[in-house]
Amino acid sequence: MSLEQKFANFFERSVYGRDAFSTEAATLRTLIKFFEDHQVSVPQVSPLRKCLAALEAGEKSSAIAEFKRVNRGGNGSIGDWFPPVTCSCETPESVSMTFMCLLVTWFRQMSLLAGERRTI
Repeated sequence: MSLEQKFANFFERSVYGRDAFSTEAATLRTLIKFFEDHQVSVPQVSPLRKCLAALEAGEKSSAIAEFKRVNRGGNGSIGDWFPPVTCSCETPESVSMTFMCLLVTWFRQMSLLAGERRTI
């Protein structure tokens, strides 16, 4: 991490604080839990975990940088997955829709935070 990025993180933690992005962090925490509950591990070094850590710390620019590292479209993208049914209370449709709702909500939140015009 560059000295400039370290300064930006320090400044953002001071200005925004730990709770500034609590909604975005809660959505991403839920998305990560959904992945893990449906048999996909999310490594600590993944952009999702790094984005979550940055959001929880109030580091907006680091969170946006990690969000932009996520492949958001096309083959092999984060949305190119069909979550399996893992309990009797789920159906293929409910699992699929829950995943897409979580994913789209997080994409929109982060796109707005990043100032992107296109949200999906």
